[in-house]
Amino acid sequence: MLSQTDGALQNPSESIRRIQNDSIRYSYCLTTRNSAKTINECLGSIFASSDPASEVVVVDSMSDDGTSDILRGCAGRVRLISVECRRGRGRQIAFEHSNGQYVIAIDADMALLPTIRDFLSIYHAKFDGLAFLLIPPATFREHCAPFFVAPASVIRGVGGWRDMQYAEDFDLWSRLAYAGKFRFTYVDTDAYVRNLEEPMNWMEAVRANYYHHKWSYVCGCRIPWRSFNVLPLALIAYVSYLSSLKSIPRFDNPAARRVTGVARGEPFLKRLHHLYNCYVPNSVLGSITSNRSDAELWKERL
Repeated sequence: MLSQTDGALQNPSESIRRIQNDSIRYSYCLTTRNSAKTINECLGSIFASSDPASEVVVVDSMSDDGTSDILRGCAGRVRLISVECRRGRGRQIAFEHSNGQYVIAIDADMALLPTIRDFLSIYHAKFDGLAFLLIPPATFREHCAPFFVAPASVIRGVGGWRDMQYAEDFDLWSRLAYAGKFRFTYVDTDAYVRNLEEPMNWMEAVRANYYHHKWSYVCGCRIPWRSFNVLPLALIAYVSYLSSLKSIPRFDNPAARRVTGVARGEPFLKRLHHLYNCYVPNSVLGSITSNRSDAELWKERL
């Protein structure tokens, strides 16, 4: 059951007016569950860094740690939708309830830095009309903190996010690349966003990687036999592949199938670039993205 809370949308006529209003430029779309430790700082960074013509839409998957209370306390600044769902479905629900010309998808465990405004200026000048991803490095035990922006019409054109618990972003990015609408670049840690989560312990990291691989196979990726030269990671990949063959329905994603057919020894985004030429050199975005060369950033992701 879906419930919506937004102090700014109590009046039905006000809701209609906002839906018909094209003045909202950015919609910050988040999905969360039990993020009480980080959601305040995340929202604060959005409020401090965002364009005045912005809105924030958050889907809370029935948190039980006080996250919902924090979000309800932001009524008037945050549109809250409470529904128990997988992460991909949550992202899609937030997107469907947004009104902005551009959608910015971030996670509740990351904070935007003021430099994000500089990136958005460059984005509109050089890549307007495309989806763009900034992705910092992350180790096996760290949560990744990607920043994604795209015109709402582009996301809508490829069907949006699908009902997946993990790898829902990979699934979307590959479909955007297949449509010729995706660009990405690697950035330094803390260039534009900051990860608010503590590193996972080893058991949490194994569990996260297991589910990430499992849902990657669900969206069409094949098992990357040559991608793992470390036995524990190879076992995670194989066991998660066998698990994915069970009752979870598979999605048709020709881009994901193609990605795993080439350069199997490299990470997903590198394989995506080899097929669709979607990597943007740091020099195009300026020195604020990274003080290191593209070769150094590229090698870091091997």
